[in-house]
Amino acid sequence: MDNILCLYCLNMASDRELRRKDEDWKESIKSIKKNTEETVARLDTIESKLCTYVDVSKFSDLSDRVNALESTVSLLCAKLERNDIQIGRLTREQTELKAHSMKSNIIFTFDPTTQNGKEIPGENCISVVKTFMATVMNVPNANSLYISVAHRLGSRIHGYTRAILAKFPNAAELQTVLKHSNRLRNTRHFVQRQMPPDMTERKNFALVEYKIKRDDASNNARLVNDRLYLKGKLQTQFQAPRPPTITKTLPEDLENVTNYDIGMSDYITDKGSIFRSYAIKLETQRQLNDALNYVTMIPGVSSATHLIYSYPLKNDLGVTFENFHSDGDHGLGLESLKLLRSRDAMNFLVVTTRTCSPDFLHLGKKRFEYLRDTVIQAIDNI
Repeated sequence: MDNILCLYCLNMASDRELRRKDEDWKESIKSIKKNTEETVARLDTIESKLCTYVDVSKFSDLSDRVNALESTVSLLCAKLERNDIQIGRLTREQTELKAHSMKSNIIFTFDPTTQNGKEIPGENCISVVKTFMATVMNVPNANSLYISVAHRLGSRIHGYTRAILAKFPNAAELQTVLKHSNRLRNTRHFVQRQMPPDMTERKNFALVEYKIKRDDASNNARLVNDRLYLKGKLQTQFQAPRPPTITKTLPEDLENVTNYDIGMSDYITDKGSIFRSYAIKLETQRQLNDALNYVTMIPGVSSATHLIYSYPLKNDLGVTFENFHSDGDHGLGLESLKLLRSRDAMNFLVVTTRTCSPDFLHLGKKRFEYLRDTVIQAIDNI
């Protein structure tokens, strides 16, 4: 009996405990329900206040205005593209007009280490040119050739012999002078026709392709100004590449950007100009743009006055791609490419920076010497 009575008491206690817990759960549920109702009421109040101060219909108007602006922007982008095409066409026409006005001009550049063409105050430039043609170029009847005007180029600099621009109105006499310019090989004298700078850049780039194609007589290769003709057909006009996209932010850890090995040269400073070259060995042509932007992230490269680069690349099929950019420092890009070819430095990207101070002086042909020295040192340091 006692055992049964004890079990009954335990069951009663457990039942009371369960009922108590059930009551607690019910109270908790009621409390949660009450809080939920209060929250919903508050949200309704907030929504009503928002509707009082904000006109919801305006949101649809804003959406329509955004769509209208997007369509307007699309039209403007299309107009900009058409304007860019038209500007490019006008620029080419302007260059052609400049070239036409310069077609009778020849530039004579003299070796500063000789007395030929040496600049003298009060000189007669026409007589200087005729004397040079007769004594150095061996042009027949040089003194009888008609030169309408001749003058020195640029501002006068002490100790520097400036080039002379001479105008030959007679086309036959002009061709006679140009044909005898081959007498100046292996000298530091130069004779060339005057061209606009951008046309000269394209001509130098087309010249690389011309030298490759002229070896095959069947191509009948001809180079007229900046145009290359093969078998009598005009080829696509060569364009010097655009400067690379300059990245002006330097990563905290440059080594983690990529695994390119860069060869750097020492600085060469002269008359306010600072030269330095960087060389990267490339494995594939696809690495070119990445490597070019990688170099521009080095401090001091993106802020340089002139960013000159060149590269000769050969793909798996043995086809060679060559390119260069002088960035306004005429001739340095082509000189860098010639140097790489002469050293058989295939699949190299070389970037040369020239930083000019506000009071820098012109270096003349010394800049070619400084470029060669820094490029060779950069390649050797890889």
